[in-house]
Amino acid sequence: MKRHLVKSCCGGKGYIFELDTPISRESLTVFRQSGFKTSEVYSRVGVFFVEKNGLTASGPFGGTKMQVRCGGAANCSQLLDNLENTFKVAAIPQPLSPDSPAPLEKAK
Repeated sequence: MKRHLVKSCCGGKGYIFELDTPISRESLTVFRQSGFKTSEVYSRVGVFFVEKNGLTASGPFGGTKMQVRCGGAANCSQLLDNLENTFKVAAIPQPLSPDSPAPLEKAK
């Protein structure tokens, strides 16, 4: 995983996280368990979006680049480290829960 600092207007900073594996809708469970808020509205239209303590991360499901902003939080570095660790945990395949839909079979 790589982090890139991106300068924005008015002296603000943002980050681009380049993930090693594409983000999936299922990864939202890991973020919720780590205390991040998610949005059903964004999820419904195919956008990954999480927020915690002023930090936001967003990008398309299936994508490997996430836009991240700290929102002026004083502990931005710590929030970024926490987010990076959560992305790493989310990349680990999770066992299906009993109420998960059955996986689709590949066409032969």
